[in-house]
Amino acid sequence: MRKLLFAFLFTTLINFNLKAQESSEISVGVGDGVTYELFFEFEGLINGLIPSITKGHYFTEDVSVSTPYIFLDYRRPVSDRMKVGAQIGYYAYKGTSTEYSFNREIYEVYDVKRSAFVIMPGLDYTYYQRNKFKFYGNVMAGVGITNSEAKGTMNTSRYGEDNNVIFAFQVNPIGLSYGENFKIFAEGGLGFSIVNAGVRFKL
Repeated sequence: MRKLLFAFLFTTLINFNLKAQESSEISVGVGDGVTYELFFEFEGLINGLIPSITKGHYFTEDVSVSTPYIFLDYRRPVSDRMKVGAQIGYYAYKGTSTEYSFNREIYEVYDVKRSAFVIMPGLDYTYYQRNKFKFYGNVMAGVGITNSEAKGTMNTSRYGEDNNVIFAFQVNPIGLSYGENFKIFAEGGLGFSIVNAGVRFKL
């Protein structure tokens, strides 16, 4: 009886793993990247308020996305409706940051470059699936490594570079995909991007 039970469990696990491997997917996509651009602008504004009190200086930023959020995603099924995996991604933006004195005179204008590389474990949940159409959502959370560079245009000796580790997330309550072995998809939510889209391949 014990051998029979062991054989049954072993066969079940093998079948589950084979099924999971056959249904695993890799996605390649791109997002608008505007949400974290706004986040860093807000962060710069808050950081600029502290020196304005002690030194009489404050900052404003005018930046735009130079490289949209590009990502590679892997998902492996754990049930009929749920998949788990991870996403790695990268984006960058550039622009200018203006430093003002307390009486609103321009103290310095900086050329600014910022980028982020992220890795986020996550899961997908399928709400509804019919034939090649799927309606789903996903949530991811992890860490990002950011790099920031600022170089003065009025005084080129003014240069600064900073690296930080940040909390990274992407929550897409709405996701649509169409296809079988090859799929196209679009997702909407909040995180690095408001809208993501791309292609997905079944392994």
